Amino acid sequence: MKTRMLNKVKSRLVSKNELMISSISAAQGDVKGEVDLNWDGIDFADSYIIEYCNGNRKQNWVLVDIINESKYTIKGLKPNKTYSFRVRAVNSQKQGPWSITIQKRIL
Repeated sequence: MKTRMLNKVKSRLVSKNELMISSISAAQGDVKGEVDLNWDGIDFADSYIIEYCNGNRKQNWVLVDIINESKYTIKGLKPNKTYSFRVRAVNSQKQGPWSITIQKRIL
């Protein structure tokens, strides 16, 4: 009975707003050239798409990874450069909107 109810909740149609990431942060990683991203997890998300680009241009976004956790460490970034980051929640029905874009200067 509980399994059936859970499946009903999981399979209901979800609006794009229910997949919106409301908070994202970037912190210097433990190693030079790393940044730790953290964001609010979404109940109806199956996975998250992570992208970055160089500086303020906000073009030529690079796909970093598609994961199922609400945190990620990006490695291999060039020190003394500023990067922009964004994340999007995804489920079997649709993709949510991109999070706000945040910037971080890598040490």
